[in-house]
Amino acid sequence: MNPPGGGSAGGPGIPGGGGSGPGGANSAPDFRTQFGAVTAFLNAVKAKDPVRLKEATALHAPTEAKPHNQNFFKAVLNDELAPDDLDELAKKLDGFQIAGNNVPKSTGMLGVILRKSAGTTGASLQRTIYVRKEKSGWKVQDISGEGKLEAPIMMPRGGMTRGRRR
Repeated sequence: MNPPGGGSAGGPGIPGGGGSGPGGANSAPDFRTQFGAVTAFLNAVKAKDPVRLKEATALHAPTEAKPHNQNFFKAVLNDELAPDDLDELAKKLDGFQIAGNNVPKSTGMLGVILRKSAGTTGASLQRTIYVRKEKSGWKVQDISGEGKLEAPIMMPRGGMTRGRRR
């Protein structure tokens, strides 16, 4: 079974943004907000803690995630996640920070955009973690694949004209 994250990312999302929130990998989870749920999930992955990962995963993830991610989330919720799969997910999500969110399509679901720098070229890598509101709070339902956002092309001031302005 492969950890989630193959394929490509969605749209460009919201540029800029801060880190993954206060605290570290050992901070107490906060499922009251969408960003708190993603932070709790990322912290659980970083700590390679399957118990905390299960706590941060939506109950509907095994059935509502993309088909290639369903087995992964099923293993998380059934306490059957192999340590190698958790290590691979930790490598895939290493360095990503919360950068914003997609436009909400319903009140109970949201895509939270993660980004990290892709070297010195100015490009960045992006993933989206989808969260849903459950009785126990916001939980992670799915993870998109990694997409690359190329650095923007900067035009010189004044455009492409030469000579004096009139």
